[in-house]
Amino acid sequence: MIKELTPEQEELMEVVRDEWLGIGLATQKSMNREAAKEAVKQSYACANLKLPEYVFFARSPKEGALKTALLKQQNPEASWDIQPYHASVLTKKATKLMKEDKLPEDIAKFAQEAFQWACYGQHDAGWLSFYDFFSRIGVEGLEQLEGLKQAARWCGWWWPMENIVVISERPGSLFRDDQGRLHCEDRKAISYSDDWGLYVWHGTNVPEYVIERPESITVDDIMKEANAEIRRIKIERMGENTFLDRANAQLLDEDLDAFQFPRKLWKVDFNNGNEDPWVAVQVTNSTKEPDGTHRQFVIPVPPDMRTAAQAIAWTFQMDPDEYKPLQET
Repeated sequence: MIKELTPEQEELMEVVRDEWLGIGLATQKSMNREAAKEAVKQSYACANLKLPEYVFFARSPKEGALKTALLKQQNPEASWDIQPYHASVLTKKATKLMKEDKLPEDIAKFAQEAFQWACYGQHDAGWLSFYDFFSRIGVEGLEQLEGLKQAARWCGWWWPMENIVVISERPGSLFRDDQGRLHCEDRKAISYSDDWGLYVWHGTNVPEYVIERPESITVDDIMKEANAEIRRIKIERMGENTFLDRANAQLLDEDLDAFQFPRKLWKVDFNNGNEDPWVAVQVTNSTKEPDGTHRQFVIPVPPDMRTAAQAIAWTFQMDPDEYKPLQET
């Protein structure tokens, strides 16, 4: 029994972590299909399952889920034993479905289910890294995970069935913010060779137009948004100053700062009446711009702010009595 780690084993933890981060975040221009196929077959062998006779490839997890759904559609009652299409026919059908705005009801159902029971390949890196570390320091009984570890190194998402497997590619591009979250300001944060992917703003999935066409965001669109986090992002993408100008904002409080610049606390209520209002403090930069003007900033603050002074102090994690600057830089 291992009760404590040696200094060398503690150093190995960082090595394993970095290696599996690389696996989980890997991108590729094309898949090594033979290596992916062998890795998946090793996974079957480690689970003492009969090796699959038919292997289908997909360009993205969505296409893979659709191919799995098409296979499942042939025999909805079967959990595993599914008869295959010819590869070219399956690809043609899946490619057509990729372009549909609304999927047939049964295909949509099977595809949604497929996303839940897939093996996630490289995206299983998190938990596989845990067991890989213990395997490397000599813990026994983890041999059955070797196939899944190889699949993570070569595959995107994949779907094991009796006699059939569907394997998707890894992404072609991936962007993150400085905290490691999926994020990109002008394109998909993660995308695949069939152009499927996700638009993500600091870890939150958003509609395509929020990234590609932020100028199309309207106040009405923001007011109707049911998801509070996406609503906040839409306001950020529109610009807090623009939103304040266009929304029917209510002035809660105003005063002058220590340099005699105006400070105003604003509130915008949302249509449904069940959400906290958007509250922001409007301040003026005491430092002049090159043209001699003073720039105004709108800073969102918690909805329980009642005065401009309280809101400004909150941005510095202070109480109003504590925030008494003598000079700004």
